[in-house]
Amino acid sequence: MNSQDVILGMLMKESLTGYEIKQLLEDVFSNFYSSSYGTIYPTLTRMEKEELITKEFVLQEGKPNKNVLNITAKGRDCFNAYLQAPLEGDSIKKSDFMMRLYFGEFVGYDKVIIWLKQVQEESQKKVRSII
Repeated sequence: MNSQDVILGMLMKESLTGYEIKQLLEDVFSNFYSSSYGTIYPTLTRMEKEELITKEFVLQEGKPNKNVLNITAKGRDCFNAYLQAPLEGDSIKKSDFMMRLYFGEFVGYDKVIIWLKQVQEESQKKVRSII
């Protein structure tokens, strides 16, 4: 799991600005994913060049104009490939399992159950090795 995977997942749910992505990373995702502010915009620029996202310039009256980011079909395919890949191990600052649960609506109930059973089995093995 990397910043690209997380951002694509956010954009699967709705179109967002860079600022809104930053806010979600700080508020919602900070409990299971750690990303620095300095990585967001370079990642977005790269993703746009790779045609995973598009940028729509929106004029606003009485407010600064904004760039709204949308996921492309290629971006959806990339995000779905991430969700279908094997679970990655968790670290102190990142939980691939929790991230996938958050975006579980995009894979369906059966896949989420598989992830839950896998993590349960791994946790039971760890406990047995300690005892």
